[in-house]
Amino acid sequence: MLSSGASAHHMNTQLYSAPIHVAAEDVNIENIRLLLENPKNQADVNSNNKLGLTAIHILLSKLVEFAAWQNKARNIRPNKVDTHPSFVSLSYL
Repeated sequence: MLSSGASAHHMNTQLYSAPIHVAAEDVNIENIRLLLENPKNQADVNSNNKLGLTAIHILLSKLVEFAAWQNKARNIRPNKVDTHPSFVSLSYL
Protein backbone atom coordinates (compact mmCIF):
# COMPACT_ATOMS: atom_id res chain seq x y z
CA MET A 1 0.00 0.00 0.00
CA LEU A 2 2.88 2.35 0.70
CA SER A 3 4.15 1.91 -2.86
CA SER A 4 0.68 2.92 -4.09
CA GLY A 5 0.83 6.18 -2.17
CA ALA A 6 -0.72 5.30 1.20
CA SER A 7 0.54 7.51 3.99
CA ALA A 8 2.65 5.99 6.76
CA HIS A 9 1.42 8.89 8.91
CA HIS A 10 -2.29 8.07 8.57
CA MET A 11 -4.04 8.07 11.93
CA ASN A 12 -7.28 6.09 12.18
CA THR A 13 -9.62 8.54 13.88
CA GLN A 14 -11.90 5.85 15.35
CA LEU A 15 -9.17 3.62 16.75
CA TYR A 16 -6.65 6.45 17.10
CA SER A 17 -3.80 4.30 15.90
CA ALA A 18 -1.36 4.57 13.02
CA PRO A 19 -0.06 1.80 10.74
CA ILE A 20 3.06 1.51 12.90
CA HIS A 21 0.90 0.71 15.94
CA VAL A 22 -0.96 -2.01 14.03
CA ALA A 23 2.32 -3.52 12.79
CA ALA A 24 3.72 -3.45 16.34
CA GLU A 25 0.57 -5.08 17.75
CA ASP A 26 0.95 -7.87 15.18
CA VAL A 27 4.72 -8.02 15.83
CA ASN A 28 5.17 -7.71 12.07
CA ILE A 29 8.82 -6.71 11.83
CA GLU A 30 8.79 -6.61 8.01
CA ASN A 31 5.93 -4.09 7.97
CA ILE A 32 7.60 -2.02 10.69
CA ARG A 33 10.77 -1.97 8.59
CA LEU A 34 8.81 -0.85 5.51
CA LEU A 35 7.10 1.89 7.49
CA LEU A 36 10.44 3.23 8.71
CA GLU A 37 12.62 2.82 5.59
CA ASN A 38 11.22 5.43 3.21
CA PRO A 39 12.47 8.88 4.29
CA LYS A 40 9.76 10.65 2.20
CA ASN A 41 6.92 8.63 3.75
CA GLN A 42 8.32 7.49 7.10
CA ALA A 43 6.13 6.54 10.05
CA ASP A 44 6.52 8.57 13.21
CA VAL A 45 7.92 6.21 15.86
CA ASN A 46 6.99 8.75 18.54
CA SER A 47 3.29 8.88 17.65
CA ASN A 48 0.95 7.78 20.43
CA ASN A 49 -2.08 5.56 20.08
CA LYS A 50 -5.32 6.08 22.04
CA LEU A 51 -3.68 4.65 25.15
CA GLY A 52 -0.68 6.94 24.86
CA LEU A 53 1.60 4.12 23.73
CA THR A 54 4.20 4.29 20.99
CA ALA A 55 5.10 1.34 18.75
CA ILE A 56 8.12 0.68 20.98
CA HIS A 57 5.86 0.43 24.06
CA ILE A 58 3.64 -2.04 22.23
CA LEU A 59 6.58 -4.18 21.09
CA LEU A 60 8.07 -4.19 24.59
CA SER A 61 4.75 -5.29 26.09
CA LYS A 62 4.66 -8.17 23.57
CA LEU A 63 8.23 -9.11 24.56
CA VAL A 64 7.33 -9.10 28.26
CA GLU A 65 4.22 -11.19 27.51
CA PHE A 66 6.36 -13.67 25.56
CA ALA A 67 8.92 -13.86 28.37
CA ALA A 68 6.17 -14.49 30.92
CA TRP A 69 4.80 -17.37 28.82
CA GLN A 70 8.27 -18.87 28.54
CA ASN A 71 8.39 -19.09 32.33
CA LYS A 72 5.19 -21.18 32.40
CA ALA A 73 5.15 -24.95 32.33
CA ARG A 74 5.63 -26.38 28.82
CA ASN A 75 2.21 -28.00 28.70
CA ILE A 76 0.31 -24.69 29.10
CA ARG A 77 2.31 -22.54 26.68
CA PRO A 78 0.44 -21.48 23.54
CA ASN A 79 2.04 -22.67 20.29
CA LYS A 80 4.66 -24.66 22.18
CA VAL A 81 7.21 -26.71 20.32
CA ASP A 82 8.60 -29.66 22.18
CA THR A 83 12.24 -30.31 21.36
CA HIS A 84 12.93 -32.58 24.29
CA PRO A 85 14.81 -35.65 22.99
CA SER A 86 12.10 -38.05 24.18
CA PHE A 87 9.57 -36.27 21.94
CA VAL A 88 11.71 -36.04 18.81
CA SER A 89 10.79 -38.62 16.20
CA LEU A 90 13.59 -40.95 15.21
CA SER A 91 11.79 -42.29 12.13
CA TYR A 92 14.42 -40.78 9.85
CA LEU A 93 17.07 -43.23 11.12
